[in-house]
Amino acid sequence: MSMVFAHRGSSLDHPENTKAAFEHALEVGSDWVELDVRRTRDAKMVVHHDAALRDGRLIVECLREALPSAVLDLATALDICAPMGVNIEIKNLSGDPDADPTNRLSHQVVELLRSRSNADKVLITSFDRPTIDTVRTIASDIAVGWLLYGISDADLAPTIATAA
Repeated sequence: MSMVFAHRGSSLDHPENTKAAFEHALEVGSDWVELDVRRTRDAKMVVHHDAALRDGRLIVECLREALPSAVLDLATALDICAPMGVNIEIKNLSGDPDADPTNRLSHQVVELLRSRSNADKVLITSFDRPTIDTVRTIASDIAVGWLLYGISDADLAPTIATAA
C-alpha cells in the first residue's frame, strides 16, 4: 500500500507548517502530514520548522502571544489535520538554541495526545534519540520513529540492542 505524506503540509504551494498548507494537503488527498513542533518561552507548543522566525527572533525566547498569527499551536494544527495521520517531529537537537535535555516538550506532546481521541493516527519522530526514548518510555502505545541523516553501524548498534 502506498501513502502520501505532505511534508510540512502542502509546502510547495503554501508557506510550510501553516493552516493553508495543511488544508491544501487534505484537499489534494494526502494520507499523512508531517509537522514540526517547538516550545516557546512560556512552554507553549507551536508548529514551526526553524528555531528562529524570519526576523531572527528565537521561538524559545518568545511568548506565544508575541508570535505571528500564522504560527499555529500544536492543538490547532492537529485539529486541522485530523482526517489525516500526523507525523509530529519534535525539534530537540543538542546544537539547537532551544535544545532541552529534560525532554519537557516530549512530555507535553504526549499529554496533549492523551487528551485527544485520535492518538492512534499519530507518529512522533525526532532526530534526537533521547527524545524518542523518552516518548517510548512514557507512551509505549504511541508510534515513534528515529530520524537519521545517514545510517552507520554505530547508529544501528544501540537500536538493535534496544529492540532485542
